[in-house]
Amino acid sequence: MGYIIKKPIATDKGVLTNAYVRLGSYTIGKNERITFGIEVFASKDSANKVNTESKLIPIINPNSIICREIGFSLDFNNSYKYIERDLSRDKDVDDMLFKKLNIKTLDLSLFETKTIFEIGYEKLEEHLITLYGQENIEIL
Repeated sequence: MGYIIKKPIATDKGVLTNAYVRLGSYTIGKNERITFGIEVFASKDSANKVNTESKLIPIINPNSIICREIGFSLDFNNSYKYIERDLSRDKDVDDMLFKKLNIKTLDLSLFETKTIFEIGYEKLEEHLITLYGQENIEIL
């Protein structure tokens, strides 16, 4: 899956029309942040070309190009929810003033209905529409 940008964009390889944009990676950090790596290519075909001469698999696709306007990554900060824990059944809490405790925890309900890739591509589409407009983005 990916997106074609119909509008001309400035890249390190010059101005391109019909550039292909996709997610290349994702990282989940300890600080509850998900970072999606963005890859930009001159075309969908160039994204799938593989260097058969090398036995090494590069971390970054050698055919990718740089578009500073699009950027290299998207950050997604997950939201929090508070759950209430009843402490009244614990023996050690009888003398405490508070019998209930609110605990801050990650709200993972979004991931109950969608995969991480669906969420990532939704965020990427929102980002590209903000930059270039709905009419200039084509979903592949």
